[in-house]
Amino acid sequence: MKKHVRLLSILFLAFSLLIGITAYAASGSTTVFYWKEYLGEGTTSDINYSLKSAGYTSTRVSKSNTAGVILAFRNKKVVHVYTHGHSGGGGILCSDDKWLFTNDMSGDFSGCKLIFLEICEGAKNSPTYGRVDAKCKTLGAKSTIAFTEKITAVTAFDGIHFFSKRVYYYLCSQAAPVSSAVSMAKFETYQRYGEYYGSDSCQTYGGDTKIR
Repeated sequence: MKKHVRLLSILFLAFSLLIGITAYAASGSTTVFYWKEYLGEGTTSDINYSLKSAGYTSTRVSKSNTAGVILAFRNKKVVHVYTHGHSGGGGILCSDDKWLFTNDMSGDFSGCKLIFLEICEGAKNSPTYGRVDAKCKTLGAKSTIAFTEKITAVTAFDGIHFFSKRVYYYLCSQAAPVSSAVSMAKFETYQRYGEYYGSDSCQTYGGDTKIR
């Protein structure tokens, strides 16, 4: 009988540890989205690596519809969106050329530590739709990174993509808060290329937030 009790205790402990590990992995799950093959994956592999090195379970998704993006905002800890922004602000281009506008966004984003909108004019105030980053913040996201102007790059690895990669380096490797990571990445981008590629229009909410 004692042997059975001991065995059951060991199994219970092992099961508890497994549940604990699974819960930890899920609590750090992240998503890196990108659309449109002609955009290329760019530095999303580097971003993915940085997030994993910081203890996140990071997944890249090449395409997703509007519902998929909203679910990520609601359920993931960090979401990086790499696609096109609506001209004039207020929208994100999703798969099948469908737009996710701010008035289509709903739910509780409070579990999300960071939403990084690597899109043109994600922080621009549209007279019709408002700002994408502001809507994310209103719905509860702890922090956002977005741009008021158009962002550019010559290849899939330089320009604004270099900026994004360096932001995650400081967020994940140096445990810097969002505002500091953005400032240092912006400085590095100009130092390297002699221009900002739109990163000088970067706006943040929740700048003191850390994701590590």
